[in-house]
Amino acid sequence: MIKARKKCSFSSQKIKILMNYRACWLTLNRACNLRCKWCYAASTGFSAKDDMPPELAKQIIDICVDLKITKIILIGGEPTVYPHLFDIIDYCHSRGIRCGIVTNGLACERFDFAKKLKEHGISSLSVSLKGENTEVFKDITGVDAFERTKQAITNCLNNGISVGISMVLTEDNIRSYLDGVKEMKALGVDRFHFSFCYEFDISMDHSRYLRKHNPRKLALSFMNSFPELDRITGHHFTFQNGLPLCAFEDSEVETLKNSKNVSTICQLLAKNGLLFDPKGYLIPCNAMHEVKLGQLNKDFSNSSELLEFVGTDEIKKTYAKLCGVPDVECLSCKKLSFCGGGCVCQWTNYNYKEFRESLAKETTAKNN
Repeated sequence: MIKARKKCSFSSQKIKILMNYRACWLTLNRACNLRCKWCYAASTGFSAKDDMPPELAKQIIDICVDLKITKIILIGGEPTVYPHLFDIIDYCHSRGIRCGIVTNGLACERFDFAKKLKEHGISSLSVSLKGENTEVFKDITGVDAFERTKQAITNCLNNGISVGISMVLTEDNIRSYLDGVKEMKALGVDRFHFSFCYEFDISMDHSRYLRKHNPRKLALSFMNSFPELDRITGHHFTFQNGLPLCAFEDSEVETLKNSKNVSTICQLLAKNGLLFDPKGYLIPCNAMHEVKLGQLNKDFSNSSELLEFVGTDEIKKTYAKLCGVPDVECLSCKKLSFCGGGCVCQWTNYNYKEFRESLAKETTAKNN
């Protein structure tokens, strides 16, 4: 049951109009060669038995073609350990669809693997960097692989594959992540993407979460690093902010707006992303893999049936809960169009009232 964002809903007509898919995320597997502390899919068990059957992947690709989707992003688990990866890449290209991969990059430690990616038409990779140095990388992943990741990135660049680095910012690395940015710049990486860590847990004890985490301090630390980040990257970065903008001061919000590199409305709020898990279940977000909206070849089998399915009352009600605002107070906020209410995952960790109370306590402590 979805408990977040219950305050606002959409009419059925509006929901139907807003479903405008531009990209598809295809979760090829749950197996992974790392065990990151904050992995959103840790509860899946990383089982190799959960690989997506290649015929199912191709059926989804065909649906994407019918929906005029021109880009598919292959994700996992870790897609580079998926045994049918190159078959799926080739099929995407044969259907005229661009194919992107989100990976930890370790497979490209083997020069021949990076070369094979290039030979199969992969011109760029999004590599998720799990730590800014050897110690942090091992602490987060359980694997001593920072130097191996650097070698993998070098192999990709030497094979003519452009590499974009993505980093998840947490309370643990927010004061040191720029060291990782500098390391990657030294290797020749020129594209960066950042996002805040989030948890999706509708059963979480809200009070416990806010005792351990301070969203305002995380936002403030990021804003303090913002000028240096801009300088180091040469303005070549993007930042997906999932925190509600009331975690930022007005001057900070203006800085984010003026940057043009910051996005606050995700594919879920924009309703322009199509996501499938390895069993062919339609899911609203990668982090919400437990929220299964419907299954391919059970609830729908082609593009027209898919569009009909997402237009049913049950699915519209689910999206209304996910894409509404956390509180009616948000409806009168001048920042709403830029904020969107924040990532829905945040509101499964704490509710609006508790969040505002935590901000008030932070302000009082600062003034005293």
